[in-house]
Amino acid sequence: MSETKSKRQPSIEVLRSLAMLMVITMHYLDKGKVNISLGESQTFLSVMGWLLHSFSIVAVNCYVLISGYFLVESKFKWKKLVELVLQVLFYSILVPIVMFALGILPASEISLYKIFLYVFPIHTEHYWFATSYIIMYAFSPLLAAGIKNLEKKELKVTIGILLLIFSAVKTILPIQMDLDKFGYDAIWFIILFMIAGYIRLYGLEWIKTSKRGLLVYICGSILTFCIAFVVRAISLFTGKMGYFVTRTFDYNNLVCLISSIGLFLCFLYWNAPENGFTKLAVKIAPYTFGVYLLHEQWEMRHVWPKLLGTGKFAGTALQFPHWIVSILIVFWVGIGVDFLRSKLFGLIKNKTSKESDK
Repeated sequence: MSETKSKRQPSIEVLRSLAMLMVITMHYLDKGKVNISLGESQTFLSVMGWLLHSFSIVAVNCYVLISGYFLVESKFKWKKLVELVLQVLFYSILVPIVMFALGILPASEISLYKIFLYVFPIHTEHYWFATSYIIMYAFSPLLAAGIKNLEKKELKVTIGILLLIFSAVKTILPIQMDLDKFGYDAIWFIILFMIAGYIRLYGLEWIKTSKRGLLVYICGSILTFCIAFVVRAISLFTGKMGYFVTRTFDYNNLVCLISSIGLFLCFLYWNAPENGFTKLAVKIAPYTFGVYLLHEQWEMRHVWPKLLGTGKFAGTALQFPHWIVSILIVFWVGIGVDFLRSKLFGLIKNKTSKESDK
């Protein structure tokens, strides 16, 4: 999920880390049982939790937009695809082994089904994001070639049709559609890739500055929050439409998409200063994907919120200070672990290359 060092743009690497912190935030609120279901009575703190969720929901789209923006002009590397798969396998298999060795994961909880999850994480969608991303990456040379060979108008129309089918209709109509996967699929990632490719080649007329991008992101996030609570009010009053309350937070919701594009362009156009902060962002950028793979591993995803005691602080004055500390702990532990993983992979790679040279 990262580009070569020579192509790293400090502002984008800051966004990459910010997006991962947003991902951890959503998991903290959800798996940490901090957010109260929108179908239940809300408190002030739970409403603020949903507002935080509304500002974080753009994270996944931003990650894919970053990749699409650079991949459309990059040469496809099959070795990178292999490395991605091996990185996913490293976490899906090794994490439960370590947890079992430490006594955190009882042998009684390891089933044949779980073993398949560990060994075949791509096919079983152990990590839905990784599965969708790897499929998108495999198609990236075809997508890049198609994007660059289409005329600007043709590309715009193609993207428009796809957005109509997979985003606009589901956003407007209160109808449950079998085609709708809520943005948790490779098709949505491919559409995001095409949008990013269009931005790389032609830009967007309506967002030409970092400040405007930030404004679009803020307004879109607030709108996401407001729509969710309006639909919630309608659902509670009528006893219907309960299904659509959380559909506002889908990645392929049109409002979420626009907010994501706004935040992406905000950082793309930001002339980030060269200082310790941005240099650090560039250094840790290659390890941010590992943060996701570690804390979202099947056995780990519900353990770390318990270890950090998220439920104890939910609904108290310490809820938000605890959130900040918790996501920073998860982030930096993940960065550290993936740094060690990369060194291990590097050693194995060097050793195998030396053996092959003999």
